[in-house]
Amino acid sequence: FGNDADRSIQAIRTIRAIWTIRTIQTIRTLRGIRINRAIRHIRINRAIRHVRINRAIRHIRTNRAIRYIRINRYIRINRAIRGIPIQQGSERPMQHNPPSSARYPTVLITRERKRCEEFCAVLEQADIPVIAAPVLDIHPLLSSSEWRTYAQDIEQYDGYLITSAESVRSFLKPLLQSCEAARIDEDSIAKRLLSERLYCVGQETARACAALGLSPALIPSTQDASGLLSAIAQQGPQHNKRYLFAGSSEARDTLPIGLSALGATVVRLAVYTIVPVALPPTLRSLLLCGDIVRVALNSPSQLDALLADLGVEPHTLPKELRFAAIGPTTAAALEQRGISPWVVSPQPSMRVYGEAVCDTIHKEHKPNRISPID
Repeated sequence: FGNDADRSIQAIRTIRAIWTIRTIQTIRTLRGIRINRAIRHIRINRAIRHVRINRAIRHIRTNRAIRYIRINRYIRINRAIRGIPIQQGSERPMQHNPPSSARYPTVLITRERKRCEEFCAVLEQADIPVIAAPVLDIHPLLSSSEWRTYAQDIEQYDGYLITSAESVRSFLKPLLQSCEAARIDEDSIAKRLLSERLYCVGQETARACAALGLSPALIPSTQDASGLLSAIAQQGPQHNKRYLFAGSSEARDTLPIGLSALGATVVRLAVYTIVPVALPPTLRSLLLCGDIVRVALNSPSQLDALLADLGVEPHTLPKELRFAAIGPTTAAALEQRGISPWVVSPQPSMRVYGEAVCDTIHKEHKPNRISPID
C-alpha cells in the first residue's frame, strides 16, 4: 500500500501545482485587461481633450474672423461717409480696438440730415452708426401770384388738411408769408383762422405747425390719413363743407375720396412734387455688397426711388438687407413688394422711429459670450 499512497500524494501535489499556475495566469490576464482598459481610457481622454482644444481654437478663429469683417466694414462705411473712394484690397485691420459702433450695423435713412435730426441723434447716442442720404428731392409748384390768390381766399375753406411736415413747410409757411406781404395778417388774423380750421396728421406735423405759431384744431390719435378721416366724420355732418387738401402731387386719395363720400367738397392742391435723387456711388455699392444692411424708409415713394436707383428687383436684394417703416402705410408698401418690414414705428415721429430702430438693433446684437465646452 505504500507505493499507492505515494502516488496519490504526488498526484495531489501535481493538481495543486496546475491550479496554482492557472490561478497565476488568470491573475496576469485580468491585470493585462485592466492595464489595457486604463490605456484605452487614457487614449480616449486625450482624444476628448484634443477635440475640445480644436473646438476652442476654431471658436477663437471664428470670433477673430467676425471681428475682422466688422472692422473692415466699419472702415468702408466711414470712408464712404467721408467721401474717400474704396479700392479693392485697401482695407487693413485696425491695430487698436475699434469704436463700440463697429459692433452694430450701419443704418441708412433715406432723408436729408436736417429733416431727421432727432432720428440720427437717438441712434448716435446709442453708438449706432447712421448715414442720412436723400433719395427724393422736393420741388415747389406754385408761383408767388398763386400764393397771393390763396392768401386772399383764406376764409373760403372750412378746413385745411395737412398730412405731413413737408406740407407745412411747402404750403402753410409760404401762405403765411403771402398773407403778411398782402397785409392780411394784421393782429395775426390769418394765424387764428388757420389754427381754427387746421387738421393735421402726426406729432411731427403738429410741431412744424407750432414752429409757425399755429395750433391745429384737430390731431387724430390714429396718426394717418384714415385716422384723420374718422376724426372729421365724428365731428358731425359734412354736407356743404369745403376742404383744402394741400400736399404732394403724388399724395394718396384717402382723404379726398372719404370726405367726398360724406358729402363734403375737397379741393386738392399740389404744392410740391417729388423728384428722385441718385445715391452716391459708394453708398450704392455698400448697399448692394451687403456692407449696409439696415435702411429706414419714411414713405412708399422713397422705397420706389431707392429700388429704381439700385436698379434691382426686391427679390434680388441682399438677404441681409432689412427695411424699417415709419408707419403702416410704408409697411404695407414693403409687404406689397414681398419685403417683410424689419421695424414698424408705433408713431410717425422721428424720435419714436429712432427709438424703435435702436431697441431692435440692441436686441439683435447682444454681447456674445463664449460658453464653456463640455
